[in-house]
Amino acid sequence: MELLVLAALLFLFVTVIIAATQSRGIETFENFALSKGFFGQYAVLFTIVASFVGGGVIMGTANETFSTGIVYVVGLSGFAVQLILTGLVVAPRFQRFSNFLSLGDIVRQAYGQRAQILMGIFWLIFCVGLIAVQIKALGALFSLFIPASPTVNALIGASIVIGYCTFGGIRAVVATDVFQFIMMVIALPLLLFFALNAVGGVEGFLARVPQDFLTLPGHSTWPKIITLFLSFLFADALIPPVVQRLSMVQKPSHAVFGYTFGSIITLGFVGMAGMFGMIAHILNPTMQATGVVNYLAQTVLPFWGMIIVVFGLMATIMSSADSYLNSAAVAFVNDILRPLRKDISQKQLLSLGKVMTLIIGLAAFCVTLIGGSILSLLLYTFKFWGPMVLPQILGIFFNKNHHPKTFFMACGIGALTVVGWELLDLEEIYHMDSLIPGILANGLAYLLVHHSASKGA
Repeated sequence: MELLVLAALLFLFVTVIIAATQSRGIETFENFALSKGFFGQYAVLFTIVASFVGGGVIMGTANETFSTGIVYVVGLSGFAVQLILTGLVVAPRFQRFSNFLSLGDIVRQAYGQRAQILMGIFWLIFCVGLIAVQIKALGALFSLFIPASPTVNALIGASIVIGYCTFGGIRAVVATDVFQFIMMVIALPLLLFFALNAVGGVEGFLARVPQDFLTLPGHSTWPKIITLFLSFLFADALIPPVVQRLSMVQKPSHAVFGYTFGSIITLGFVGMAGMFGMIAHILNPTMQATGVVNYLAQTVLPFWGMIIVVFGLMATIMSSADSYLNSAAVAFVNDILRPLRKDISQKQLLSLGKVMTLIIGLAAFCVTLIGGSILSLLLYTFKFWGPMVLPQILGIFFNKNHHPKTFFMACGIGALTVVGWELLDLEEIYHMDSLIPGILANGLAYLLVHHSASKGA
C-alpha cells in the first residue's frame, strides 16, 4: 500500500511539473484562455479525447453495462457521433470565427451582448456542478490508497487541479491532457487484457456472458435506445470547451483531424468500458452495480497493473475537471464581466482569469461538502443547455442573418418545454427525457421566429 501511495504521489508530482512548465509566457488573457496556434494537431486530438472522456464516461458506462449489456454502449455512441459531426460539419465552417476568444463572442456577434451574458451565466452555473462531480470522484479514487477521509482526499485532488489551472491556464490544461491521454491509452487496454484473461479470454467471455447482454434491444426497447442515443448526441453539443478547441487550432484541418479521430478513439474507450461492466457481471453477478472499475482493478490486476490503472483513472477524471474549470473561468471573465466593463486591460483580465479559476474551483469543492441536493440541482441545469441554446448556436454556422429576439424567444420556449415536461412527469408516459422535446421545441421556435424576422426585415 505504501508503494501505491508513493506511486500516486509521483504521478501527481509529474502532472504538476508538466503544468508548471507551461505557465511561463502567459502574459495576456488570450494566452490564458486560448493560446491560438500554440498547439499542434496531435495535442489538439489528445486534449479533445482527454477532456470529453471523463470519469462519468468510463466508470458510468461500466456500471450501466453491468446490468444492461451493450444497450448503454450503443446509446453512448451518440457522443462519438457528435464529435465526428463537429469535425466534419462545424469545423470547416469555423474559419470566420477563428479570431474570437470564446463561444460567447460568437453568440454576441450574432445575437447581441445580452445573449452572451445570459449564456455565460448559465454555463458558469453548470460547470460548478460538473467540476464538483469530478472532484468528488477524484476523492473517492484517492481513498483507495491514501488513508484519509473522502473529503480530505477530494481537497487534495481539487487543490492540484485548481493550482495548475490557475497558473497555467489553457496551456497547462492541454499539456496535462496529453500526459493524461497517454496514461488512459495504457491503463484501459491493460485492465481489459487482465479482465478478459480472468474469464477465459474472448471465447470464455462470449460463452459466459448472458446472451441478451450482446443483443438489441436486450433489456431495453428500441424507443429507449434511440432516445438515449439522441440524448448523448445533443446533450453537450457545441458547449464552450468544444468551441474552445475549434478556436485554438493552427489551421482548420487540425480541428477536422482532432474531432474525427477523437470520435473513433472515444468509441473505443466506450466499448472497453462496456466490456468492463459485462466482465464484472460474469465474475460477480450479485455485486452492486457501482464501483465496477474499482472492483476489477482490485480483483484481476497484479499490483503493478493496479498502479497503472489507478493512474489512468486519475488521469480520466483530472483531464475533464481541468477543462471545465478553465472554460468556466473564461466564461465569467470574457462573457459576463468583460461586456459590462469595457475599460479592463489585458493584465487585469489575466489576473481576473486566474482569480476566478481559484474561486470557481473552491466553490465546486464546497458544493461537494454541502450534499447531494445542491449538486443534483446544479447538474439538473445541464438539461437546459441544449434546449436553451443549441439550435441558435447551430444557426450561426448555417445562416448569415440573425436576430436577437430569435435567440431569446427560442431560449424561452426550450426552457418552458423542459420545465413543463418535468412537472407533468411526461418521461414516465413517453419514456423520453425532457432534453429531446426541449431541443425540438427550441428548434421549431427558432425556425419560425427566424423566418418571421427575416421576412419582416
